[in-house]
Amino acid sequence: MGAPSLLGTAFSVDWKYHSYLVTARHVTLNPNSGNSELDKVYIPIKGTPCPVSALVDREFFSSNYAESGQANFDFTLLRLGDKDSTDLTAFTKPEFISNFTEIKGHASALGFPTSKTRAIKREWRFKSKPYVITGKPRHPTETNQIFEIHLPSGEFRSHRGKRVRYPRLSGMSGGPVIAPILRIVKAEVPVLAGMAVQKSAKGDAIVCIGARSIQSAIEKVDSGALG
Repeated sequence: MGAPSLLGTAFSVDWKYHSYLVTARHVTLNPNSGNSELDKVYIPIKGTPCPVSALVDREFFSSNYAESGQANFDFTLLRLGDKDSTDLTAFTKPEFISNFTEIKGHASALGFPTSKTRAIKREWRFKSKPYVITGKPRHPTETNQIFEIHLPSGEFRSHRGKRVRYPRLSGMSGGPVIAPILRIVKAEVPVLAGMAVQKSAKGDAIVCIGARSIQSAIEKVDSGALG
């Protein structure tokens, strides 16, 4: 066996009855057959690679949802069988954004780009923290909950001022998108604005699914409306 391939990013959500992993649908699918292969997808749990199939008791594709006819509506919910065994930090309902107008100026996609993750002796060496790509959100609509994060252009430098290469976006699929909003206390609070899906056709933005659509899907699944 060769070194594993870094497929994408996922994040955890705690809801009323269950906990979930949320990611882009294409992360869990075999590109040739189109079938889900959770037994071949691993995530690090307490420092040890663990097959997703050992954690998940059911997978819900975006085709389960009414909004699935929309372009780029590419996400899946992985319902966890035992959330206490995963040691994952999760988003909760109060941390979901409900209206794009609440976003204050910018949004940030978090994930693990393949260009910043190295394979050493057939094992992937992960950064302890995800990379953050920040830009201005654009094209938010109330009808389809698809929006984009405009990618900055020009020279890129690290927080220390060192010139760096912009990471390739492969591996960012399924990562959470965080945005600051202004709460009643007049302080900016980071919330979940959506999930990164893919690079735009023009290559100048990250296409994202809004948090409202993800929340709607989780509520349907958690209540048993989708079986």
